[in-house]
Formats: sequence, C-alpha cells, structure tokens
Amino acid sequence: MRHAQAVYGRDRLVLTSEQVAELLGVSPRTVARLVTRGELPVLHIGRLARFRPADVEAFLDRSIDDRDPDTTPGLVTTSPGTGRRDES
Repeated sequence: MRHAQAVYGRDRLVLTSEQVAELLGVSPRTVARLVTRGELPVLHIGRLARFRPADVEAFLDRSIDDRDPDTTPGLVTTSPGTGRRDES
C-alpha cells in the first residue's frame, strides 16, 4: 500500500471512509459494506467511523492474496520477463 503511505504518510493515525474508498478505488458505500461484512475493521469515535492505515493495508493484502490468477476470470497479469499482459 505504498500509495497510501505516499498520500497520507505513516504518521497518519486514522483515515475517513472517503479516504479509504479513494485508496481502494471503490465508493464509500462499498467501504460500509466491507465493514458490515466484517472484512474491514473500523474504529468508532463517537458517531464517526475511522480506519487505521495498517488495517486497510492488511485488508488489501488479504484481497490480493485471495485472488488466484488461474481461477479469477478477467484478472490481468504480466508474463515474467516479457512485460506482456496475459488476460484470463
């Protein structure tokens, strides 16, 4: 999650749902669904939802690990050494 580090820095304690949505490339509603399903940990500060950058990074790592390029249709990978794209 180098992009998050570059944009928000490691010293940033918490992120808003809008910031998380931007980092993940999804809508804030999708972030809310991930929280409801228990896939993305959330901190509640009063009525505000906030997210630790490390939790977002762990979610992203799990999501990437769960995607097997041999069984995920439409997943685009790059052939080693060629730089050419392989599309499933």
